[in-house]
Amino acid sequence: MEEQGIENFHNTIASWEFDTLRDTMEDKDFQFSQILKIVNDSQNFNDGDSTGVQPEVDWKTQLFAVKGLLNLYIQENYTGPPIEYNNELLEGLKKLDKFVENSSKVLLDGEAMVENLKHPSLIMTAEYLLENENTNSFLNKCPSVHWWKIRTYFLHQKFLEEKSTTLWNSIQNHISIFESFCQSETLGMEYIARFYIELSEIYTFYYDLDNAKRCLQKAKNVIGISVNTKGVLGKRTKFQQRKIAQLVLNVEIQQDLDNLQNSFVENNSYSFPTVVILEDEDRLDKLELTENEPNINASTLTPVQHFVILAEQILRGKYLPHDDVYFEELLPYLTYLIESPKLWTVQMVCLLRRSVLEVSNRRTIERSMKQLEVLQKEITGAHPSFAERSKYFYGTGMPMKCEIEVSLAQVLSSLHLFKEALNISLRLNRWEDVISCYSSLNLRHKAEEVIREQLQNVPSVKLWILLGDATDNPEHYETAWKLSNERSAKAKRQWGYFHFVRKQYTECIPHLQKSLELNPLENPTWIRLGYASLITENWSISTKAYQHSSTLDSDNFEVWNNLANGFIKLGEKKKALRALKEAIKCNYDSWKLWDNTLVVATDCKEFDQVIRSYNRLLDLKGKWVDNEVLELLVRAMVTNMKDSTDQPSRDKYYMDSLKLFGRLTSLITNNPKIWKLYSDLVVVEYKMNSETERQIAWTKSLNFAQKSVECILSDNNWMKTEEKITEAVDFTVEYIKRLRDFQERNPDSKSDTVTNAEFTIKRVYNGIKKTRETAIVQEIFDKYLLEIKSNAEGLKILL
Repeated sequence: MEEQGIENFHNTIASWEFDTLRDTMEDKDFQFSQILKIVNDSQNFNDGDSTGVQPEVDWKTQLFAVKGLLNLYIQENYTGPPIEYNNELLEGLKKLDKFVENSSKVLLDGEAMVENLKHPSLIMTAEYLLENENTNSFLNKCPSVHWWKIRTYFLHQKFLEEKSTTLWNSIQNHISIFESFCQSETLGMEYIARFYIELSEIYTFYYDLDNAKRCLQKAKNVIGISVNTKGVLGKRTKFQQRKIAQLVLNVEIQQDLDNLQNSFVENNSYSFPTVVILEDEDRLDKLELTENEPNINASTLTPVQHFVILAEQILRGKYLPHDDVYFEELLPYLTYLIESPKLWTVQMVCLLRRSVLEVSNRRTIERSMKQLEVLQKEITGAHPSFAERSKYFYGTGMPMKCEIEVSLAQVLSSLHLFKEALNISLRLNRWEDVISCYSSLNLRHKAEEVIREQLQNVPSVKLWILLGDATDNPEHYETAWKLSNERSAKAKRQWGYFHFVRKQYTECIPHLQKSLELNPLENPTWIRLGYASLITENWSISTKAYQHSSTLDSDNFEVWNNLANGFIKLGEKKKALRALKEAIKCNYDSWKLWDNTLVVATDCKEFDQVIRSYNRLLDLKGKWVDNEVLELLVRAMVTNMKDSTDQPSRDKYYMDSLKLFGRLTSLITNNPKIWKLYSDLVVVEYKMNSETERQIAWTKSLNFAQKSVECILSDNNWMKTEEKITEAVDFTVEYIKRLRDFQERNPDSKSDTVTNAEFTIKRVYNGIKKTRETAIVQEIFDKYLLEIKSNAEGLKILL
């Protein structure tokens, strides 16, 4: 009875939490005057001046005020439409600005704010309301407060130029608390899915791609959707005659679609961002696919399912390599969503991301520029309303409004319209882009002039760093470092990068180390530190750097491969092999990775991995010869060597070794060493239960030994070099020994075996004898002839 009572209590809390969560998610906004009153009341409550205010009412009111503050900040900086400022709103913002003025919490960890940011005090006030004693006293009763804290802290993070470890630690604490509460289905599938999608965006931002994938998979499981790409016959160009495979999105629903539609009903009557049509003389605007190709149409999916598909595209764009097929792999997700929009934010982000992708293609770059111009106009327009624009804002990766113009400037630069791009960058105070534009115009001195002019107005750490970038003078990085009171991770990072690009690896290492000490969340810096240490043979620092990088991004095969290289240099080959196995997971088709794995696995005596790696190399290269590896593998089987687990190897790996050599000799028929090793392998006494089986094995062994000699003789020039003659003698002697063993075991064998052997041995003997006759120094050939003749005694072979 007691357990049932506890369960009922938790269900009651969960139900009440769901109602509260639903209320805060819906569009119930306060007037700004009400928000200001709540902030003042909150101050009074914390000071002990609250009179007669019910704590639960006061707490819930504060939560709605937090949402109002965040909405105002999002409308001003992200989604639009433009806010109509009246005197009340302006005065209220001034009060909030004064409320958080000089707060150390605004610029955490010494990092600067991004340019063109408006009213960060809205975020700081929201944080104040979420962190005061009144709200904290109800965290256990209403865990959704943790969710709003996560959202608020992440918005705070995004207005800082650098990743903040303080904010990241706070976000992680609240994630762990609210994620445990998500185990209750009482919250509703939609909210659980949305929460995990938002987490996926946050983890992706902080380079924690493993957790990002985990959260996105949970979201997909909750709403029962599977998303992947597939090939479908179709046409891409106007004059294409034959349909070829085109990559499209394939969506599968595991749950009943009608039930999902009822769970996630949304009003889709509002307008969406305009889609610019591709006007190219050759390429079609849309793929012409084979008719009746089975797939779920995007129009039948719910908004949250659209949300998941976008999150999948964002995550894949983060970890996929930026190679020739990057564009092809990501575009199907965006095309699928753009054709049947459900949410304004999702459609806006899809069009933005498509525009960025299309910059790299000469057929689509013009459409990319036009689309960005249209989006820039529409985001500053009056319609649709903020209520329509803000649905599902969190988790979409929606950039700030000014970032659309930044993307447009980058497209203009790609079209070599540097002056137009420069005008946008100057207007937005994007000094990095200003330097880039001036450099492209061969006017880099102008970039220095602009930065110095800004330094005269407002000296800052960021401007000194940019001056160092513009002038290639490391003294300016040192000035920035001192100005920040030795707290700016970016100053040290750029100082280190200055040396890194000039291959001054020894000089760059201490700067990168200090930068990462201040801000360990910058994965590219870890990678560069690892590489610089690898080049300078500082193996300890290199392995530590790559290990840290692998925890942030486990899908980078180069990181794993370089980590393995460092471990090898440190003599830790087992750790190196584990790293190489992870690298293979990331790039299964890299023959170089498999070759490295083959060698290291051989040293570690992991014979299963040796055999697997060799087979994979044959898959990739068709033919692959590594005599040293094969020799050790055969020796392990012959001597029953113990493997890495201290177990005898023959029982575990002998049959797979035989299969490998069978495959190898079918692909490579002219390698004497392989035939010799195969001859040694087949006579290993393993599960030979009868004399007949043994005789078959020895017959095979003798034939393979003969083939090893014949491979040498197939080269007409084998008698012309001492190296080849020595090899021929060695293999012939081994063949003679194998023949003697065969005759001892099979005294009644057919004479054909001896006849064939006699013929092969005589070819070698006579070839050396003939070469001796014309040689100036004959003694060495006498030694070879004597060796063959002495070993052949007793076999009745006339030489």
